Amino acid sequence: MLLRGVKQMKVWSLHVMFAGAFTLICFGPSHSLDRIPFPQPAILQNAQTENSPIFRLFRLEGTYSEELAASPKSPNTQNSSGFSLVSARLENDGIGALAKVRSTLTIANEGSRRITEVEWQLDIFDASIGNASNSVAQSEKKNIYSGETANVSARFGAVLPDRMVILLQITRISFVEGPPWSPSKECSLEPDLKTVTCESK
Repeated sequence: MLLRGVKQMKVWSLHVMFAGAFTLICFGPSHSLDRIPFPQPAILQNAQTENSPIFRLFRLEGTYSEELAASPKSPNTQNSSGFSLVSARLENDGIGALAKVRSTLTIANEGSRRITEVEWQLDIFDASIGNASNSVAQSEKKNIYSGETANVSARFGAVLPDRMVILLQITRISFVEGPPWSPSKECSLEPDLKTVTCESK
């Protein structure tokens, strides 16, 4: 009987030990969780605004257009003062050498001032010989309120090469109040028609 009692006490002691360990694991001090901090997502404030490319590069052959990946020769980003160029596209409705090119830009107003007008420039190059063909200034007056995204668009007609590479870049943003924005750098396309250089004015 004594031997049986000793065995029962040992079994009971083991149960108590396991129960205590389980309690410490599940209901231990809350500050123990601080020893293994969980990674927090990074909060990027105005990341697009402070480093927003202000140009796009396109190839236009007949009615077919394609956005190209530009190779920056110098830093191609600059402070865009509360807006970003989300996307852009080109369309050609012309026949033969007479091109009717429409450019459309999607602008996001990430600042507190209302945008009233967007101006941009198209530098057109003949892809066959690599020379500059034309430069066209375009603009549209449009109210884009803070936190909104909207399209601006313009069209022009001209006799242009059959195969073109076009550098599109924003040149001015006007606001309802305060001075307008203009780029601190001017971008140009290198003779290889894929490298963009942006230099301070």
